[in-house]
Amino acid sequence: MNKKELITFDRVIENIKPAWRQLRGHPKKDTEGVDGESIASFRECESENIELLIKRLRDRSFCFSKLKPVSIPKGSKKRLISIPCVEDRIVSRSILNVLSDICDKYQTDSNYCPIVKNYSDELSGVPKAGASIQSFIDSGYIYAFETDIINFFPNVNKEKMIDMLKKEVGDGELLNLLDQIINFQIDDSYGIEDIIDTGLSQGSALSPLLANIYLNSFDLMVESLGDVRMIRYVDDLVILCKSKERALQMEEIVSKFLKDNLCLDIHPLGALNGSGKIKTNIVKLDGRSGSLVFLGLKFDGRRITIPSESLDKKRKEVIETLDSKSNLLDKIADIRSSLGGFIRHYQQPHYNTKENIDGLVDSIQCLIESSFVSSYKDIFHSHPFSRSVNDDQKKKYWKLLGVDMHKLKEWPKVKK
Repeated sequence: MNKKELITFDRVIENIKPAWRQLRGHPKKDTEGVDGESIASFRECESENIELLIKRLRDRSFCFSKLKPVSIPKGSKKRLISIPCVEDRIVSRSILNVLSDICDKYQTDSNYCPIVKNYSDELSGVPKAGASIQSFIDSGYIYAFETDIINFFPNVNKEKMIDMLKKEVGDGELLNLLDQIINFQIDDSYGIEDIIDTGLSQGSALSPLLANIYLNSFDLMVESLGDVRMIRYVDDLVILCKSKERALQMEEIVSKFLKDNLCLDIHPLGALNGSGKIKTNIVKLDGRSGSLVFLGLKFDGRRITIPSESLDKKRKEVIETLDSKSNLLDKIADIRSSLGGFIRHYQQPHYNTKENIDGLVDSIQCLIESSFVSSYKDIFHSHPFSRSVNDDQKKKYWKLLGVDMHKLKEWPKVKK
């Protein structure tokens, strides 16, 4: 039996319970779809809900619901995301499990976006991409052509996508489910303008795999050139070359291939996006001339550090939390959780981020202390340290209140 014969609708039904176990612990448990159901509420009667979902799949009465549009801030602009119902998320994840047999086929050497089955693995490809970029730079590939594909997911050609899937999936009923995912509908009753229903939805568990399938021919084309090294993470990519001339040639090669074969475009060389950032550029990474910011990492040719804009953004988030109306304990818990995740993401043995992290934690500790002192003075009209207090006593006081952030920056011990 070949792999295509194993990818069936019945196997999707068999994988519903494992798919739910993967999804039920997702941190965004209160997010609701158009039916008002969240992971948290679904869990209240999970056995009955799962059995009902399986029954509807077995009697072929299941259909994907419309997506719920939500507008969220992104810098100075707004970004539209589409939220599927919990049932749809379970079925999509089950389909992903069934399609896992073909995942490796589309995981090229250039592609660092993992096919995620657990939410904790969502960014697992970033450290690997960072290590590869630095390794290639060390090997003499010091000219970086960086770009991203313009509105990749909305511009994916649906017909091309479905034709690609038909080469891997022979089961008509499963293809019908995939067709519903690709030809999604968005509920327009929420009063949100500029709803986009072209291309692929980014909210599906299948989105990374579909992106890998769609861009596979592009990956293979670049790899076949032999004298360049590409690192692609969904629609963001950097191609490292040994000369500026080759980097300039890659801009033409990439632009032409994507347009002619996949109906996609990249930003013109040197063009600015709406935030004033250059989206397509060529930089020399020799430790002196310039730097590359890619996947939230800064490369200067010698070190991997945290971009200043990422550090500033985290400080701004902390200030917003401190300015909220929550009580002190809730504020500290939120900051500790957010800051802890940020630090763990950047605590990689091949990163040079310790100085960045130490400075960030020290500045956030000062922000928290200042906020507490200000609140104390508003209530008692005096300073909490009005009498003589030494630095050691202050540290003990902050630890007693549970506002000591310094422990978060301790680097994990490397296992021998």
